[in-house]
Amino acid sequence: MSNENRLLSSVHSVTRLLSSSVNPDNALQLMLEAAIQAVEASGGSILLHDAARKQLWFSLVLGGESQGATHHASAVALFGEAIQDDEGIAGQVFQSLKPHIDNSIGDNPQHARRIDEQFEYTTRNLITVPLIYPGGQPFGVMQLLNKIEGDFTEDDLIVLDIVANISSMNVYNSNLAAEARRTKSLDYLGRIIHDVENKVVQLDGPLHALTAAQEYALTTLGADETIRKELAEKAATVSAGIHDLMRYTEFMAGAVAGEPFRLNRVDGDLLATIERQLVLLDSVVTERGVALIRDYHPDPALVFPFDSFLIERAVYNLVNNALKATPAEGTITVSVALDGDSAVVSVQDTGMGMQPNVLTRILTGNSTAPASGGPGLSTSIVREVAEMHGGVFEGSSQPGVGTTFSLRLPIHIIEEA
Repeated sequence: MSNENRLLSSVHSVTRLLSSSVNPDNALQLMLEAAIQAVEASGGSILLHDAARKQLWFSLVLGGESQGATHHASAVALFGEAIQDDEGIAGQVFQSLKPHIDNSIGDNPQHARRIDEQFEYTTRNLITVPLIYPGGQPFGVMQLLNKIEGDFTEDDLIVLDIVANISSMNVYNSNLAAEARRTKSLDYLGRIIHDVENKVVQLDGPLHALTAAQEYALTTLGADETIRKELAEKAATVSAGIHDLMRYTEFMAGAVAGEPFRLNRVDGDLLATIERQLVLLDSVVTERGVALIRDYHPDPALVFPFDSFLIERAVYNLVNNALKATPAEGTITVSVALDGDSAVVSVQDTGMGMQPNVLTRILTGNSTAPASGGPGLSTSIVREVAEMHGGVFEGSSQPGVGTTFSLRLPIHIIEEA
């Protein structure tokens, strides 16, 4: 096929593939698929820039099948890894914004060989182009490797540059569309939350009136003290549920509006607070065929000031995420320990685990990737809960083995001057 025909074919192909995509993640995958096909490469990857850590991380990796199952598995494992944004040929292209062809990778000292060595992958030749939003802002690079036949050529570079430019525009538009939908959804959600909040508040007054009427009737009838106590406890449970719903709506309204949530820190029993949440999760975990194990600190009186509502939300999110990542017959262990002046609440699963770079992004609140199979938003909430208490959100993970996330909470409040 002539160069002109290849250009026209590539433009037609990528335009057709991307015309129906309004999801940024879909746009990235379609971009890479179109590029691999256009230059007849064995595989490729898209590395997105993380400005905060000055890294390029492998957000998408495709191909490798042609080199066998081992290389394909290595390509899959590469997802989530990261290099410095000036490291290797990818870093060189990102910094210079100039595309690059290298058909003799073994002779190029700039090549990041540690990636090949770590994942047992052989890179024979490589073509790399910068990914740039309209207006000139770079957001990553695209790399294609190991042309199926022969070397990459300048014609391949022209084709790939066209694919990258059209695709970058699509990604940019997809991001704008996604942000517009998110803004509209948040506005709608805010109105729903306000309506729910008004309805929940209206329940509190009638409940108090009902409780008073109930007490009057029982006293008049001379009811047994046991019956009176039981009914009083049930009314108290309903009242506590109403107040929890009120805090839920406050929490959600603050999240939608981007406003800080009010911390309500009072003396509480941490073990009892966590156990209340786990009792609600027991049946869900059992249905999935997963064992929920408690490993509590031997001292039953782990009492200090904290917001029980927020701690329960954090524990729920961590256990729920762990459950999504843990296969049947696996285990989720919730442990509570005293470490110096801190109480440490940990949730450990025997699930899929994750790459170090993905874990780092989760712990720092910059993740769009799942946390142990759950949404990044939920672990972001856990991190915020830890920070609101003056604590730390910690974690460790090993791919194929499992993940542990922990809340480290100070048991003594340091008053601000």
